[in-house]
Amino acid sequence: MTMFQPLIGTNDLEELVSKYQKQLNTEALLYLENRDISEKTVTNFSLGYEDIIIGFSVTQNTGLLPGRIVFPIRDMEGNIRDLIGRAIDDREPKYKALLGDSMVLFNEPVLLDHQEVVLAGGLFDVLSLHQVPIPAVAVPDCYSFHKEQAQLFADKRVFICYGNDEGGRREAERVSNLLEGVAQDVFIVTLPEGIKDINDLYVRAENAKEVFVALINRAIQTKQESGMPPDEHYLTMYNEEFLKRQRGQTTGIPSGIAELDDLLLGGFRTGLYAVSGPIGSGKTTLLRQMADHAAFLDCPVAYFSWQNSSFELWANSVGRLLGVSWRDLLLGNADPDMVKQANEHYNEFADHIWTLEASVDNTVEDIAEFVQRIAQTNGKEPIVFLDYLQRIPNSKQEMLPSQERASRVAYELHMLARDLDCPVIVAANQERDGDMLSQALEATVDVWMHLSAYDERDGTHTLDVVQNRNGDRGSIRVALGQEAAVFRSLGE
Repeated sequence: MTMFQPLIGTNDLEELVSKYQKQLNTEALLYLENRDISEKTVTNFSLGYEDIIIGFSVTQNTGLLPGRIVFPIRDMEGNIRDLIGRAIDDREPKYKALLGDSMVLFNEPVLLDHQEVVLAGGLFDVLSLHQVPIPAVAVPDCYSFHKEQAQLFADKRVFICYGNDEGGRREAERVSNLLEGVAQDVFIVTLPEGIKDINDLYVRAENAKEVFVALINRAIQTKQESGMPPDEHYLTMYNEEFLKRQRGQTTGIPSGIAELDDLLLGGFRTGLYAVSGPIGSGKTTLLRQMADHAAFLDCPVAYFSWQNSSFELWANSVGRLLGVSWRDLLLGNADPDMVKQANEHYNEFADHIWTLEASVDNTVEDIAEFVQRIAQTNGKEPIVFLDYLQRIPNSKQEMLPSQERASRVAYELHMLARDLDCPVIVAANQERDGDMLSQALEATVDVWMHLSAYDERDGTHTLDVVQNRNGDRGSIRVALGQEAAVFRSLGE
């Protein structure tokens, strides 16, 4: 599996920081001022800015983080390990990492001197708390908290305060679970309704420190009284999620098959989805069709294949666009001019899909690392497709029977979807009725779909939604085009 390569060596980072500090212009300083970040804090954290250069330039290391406030990320010893750029305009991704070192926290050295610390949701939150001062660290906004990072908080009192939205609260709960048993105490601090994050609180409130300290004390009192937060803690989150769905803002990622999307309540959401079926039933074609559809909708896609080469999967996609069998493309029997036109159409969304030829050495941990790299590049988590459950090794690389290994991997994928907050769709070779694997799918997946073998009597397949934790069950009759590899429900 080819991983992203760093753009620059760590030895050049100090020089870059000095360069970016000199480029702090009026526009960048005004942006920082509007977020209530003082000049003293800018200096203390060595913040910089990279100018936007229009035109050609032969200057080395130009255009790495253009139009962004640059944050040096230092490890416990104070060495710069990465640079994070935050756009001050509408460019995407909003946050961009230079090297992609996801294991270092922002302001990590503060952990050496304090037993009580705030684990904040963003870089600017840390700056706001530093000005009070309250010791705080944050995971750089490009990344998620790793379970290995929990050891940095051993025997400390940790106050987690992430973004005041559904995603932030869910991540705070996940991190809290990772810290339990490692930290001395863990508390989740809930911000007032209408406040986006800690930085927003400090920008808008005149007595922000007093308000924040009161929120910390309330989090301590709540946990001491009951051991866990009451439902009151979640009501704002639930109401906001309902309003998003009511406004159509979180409808899921459509699969491209309307009847299936109806059963999935709009499409794929965070969770594990399994597509089972016998060999030759068309699972790869179905997964690839869904992946292309998501990419066409500008959703980043990570497609891992243990079964087909990237060229074969390209032929599957282009054959669908051409309306011809991908077998014809593999044999070189298609019209070259038509293939070129289809390839140009495919290129319109190909920059949103990463196809990776995986091997039996690529564990779920490898998948997680690559997915995070894609999220770093695009500013949001991709939808993940895995075409062969039984060929994915378990993370401990234990020698296990195929069914038991697949059962363990299914659970690892279930946790991966939760940890990375993205949909994971995996294909499994299996008849609908089955043994340990069936039990594993029932226990771990959020949605289990079974694709039947081709029925020669009416030329269709049946796609059964066997299990659906957050939607409806049902059966859909789908027809696979005899030439192009396109699944369509008969009701469309």
